[in-house]
Amino acid sequence: MQEKTASQIAKSHGYKSLSQLSEISGINRQTLGVWFKKRKKVFYIILIGCQRVDLLHRLLSDQPDLHNENSVIQNQPDQTVHPRYKQ
Repeated sequence: MQEKTASQIAKSHGYKSLSQLSEISGINRQTLGVWFKKRKKVFYIILIGCQRVDLLHRLLSDQPDLHNENSVIQNQPDQTVHPRYKQ
């Protein structure tokens, strides 16, 4: 049986593509691919972390998820960053 790719794993977790996970996480697509091959735990931490942030955001704001281009996180990023961590 052939091993799944990073893109297939991202899709199986609800993302449209690895590029979408890259956009949401802020991590380069190629880096995610390398981490999937050589540092699987790190890849899955990023993947699950993005899912958790998405879930938390939806619970707190009752808005669409991160996978939707109309997401509040994508359209208004300042609302998702704690004031202490704003640059």
